[in-house]
Amino acid sequence: MAVECDRGHVHILFKAKPTLNIPRYINALKTITSREIRRNFPEVKAKLWKNVFWSLSYFLATSGQVTLDVLKRYVESQGEGNA
Repeated sequence: MAVECDRGHVHILFKAKPTLNIPRYINALKTITSREIRRNFPEVKAKLWKNVFWSLSYFLATSGQVTLDVLKRYVESQGEGNA
């Protein structure tokens, strides 16, 4: 629904069914993006620590207390260097 990047992290707002295996989804997302970035920008390998592109960790929060519009505005604001 929304994606923005900052220097050290990525904010992704997505909608999912309660049955989604979130760790598997995050792992697949990290695997695919790492592979594509390495393929399209081979020079990035020289900047990696121990050849690792993504951290093993991630942060996840649910959106039960705020509207989707509020969350989307927050995620979009993260690309403006405000994080």
